[in-house]
Order: sequence, then C-alpha cells, then structure tokens
Amino acid sequence: MQQVRFDIDKESCTGCKICFDSCSVDVFRWDNEEKRPIIAYPEDCVACCLCEDSCPAKCIEVKPRFPWPEHASY
Repeated sequence: MQQVRFDIDKESCTGCKICFDSCSVDVFRWDNEEKRPIIAYPEDCVACCLCEDSCPAKCIEVKPRFPWPEHASY
C-alpha cells in the first residue's frame, strides 16, 4: 500500500483554495478560520500530484512512499 507524505508551507500559502478544488479524491478539508488547507485524509491520496502542480504559490510537495525499495540508476 502506498503512503503519501505532504509538506505544506503554510507561510507561503495564499489561501487560493486551488489545491482543495483540484483534489479528485477529497484528501483536503478547508480550515475556514486559518483560510488554509488541511490534509484530512492522506491515506486516500493517489499521488496524482495535481494539488502540487496546480498550486500557484508552489507551497505543496507530495512525497509518495512506495512499498518496494528504490533502485539506483544503472
């Protein structure tokens, strides 16, 4: 099973809500007080990276962890 780790730079986040709107599997929730995304369901993430790619502030990084070892380049 794939696990995903997210890094969100909340200081750089402008609160545009594009990451929230772009997620097709509903990983995010919106914090109305902070006007920032919350990673509520990381286990549902399919690592499509659409939230990362669509963020105009480039403050989201999606880091998938795969259950097999990484191989070095040959």
